[in-house]
Amino acid sequence: MPYVKNMHITAIEASFPNADTFFPQFDESEWDIKPQDKIICPDTKVTYQNTLYLRKNNQD
Repeated sequence: MPYVKNMHITAIEASFPNADTFFPQFDESEWDIKPQDKIICPDTKVTYQNTLYLRKNNQD
């Protein structure tokens, strides 16, 4: 991900045993992390959190 300047990632607090696709691992020390509040979906009761990652030393 050398060209990525920022990422909006949603983390879901639930298990999906048959999941076969995952976001690639990355070095969090290369990013400024801006977490948002955790949200509980009223329909499913699943908790999730959106997080903004801004690349450090971004030249643009």
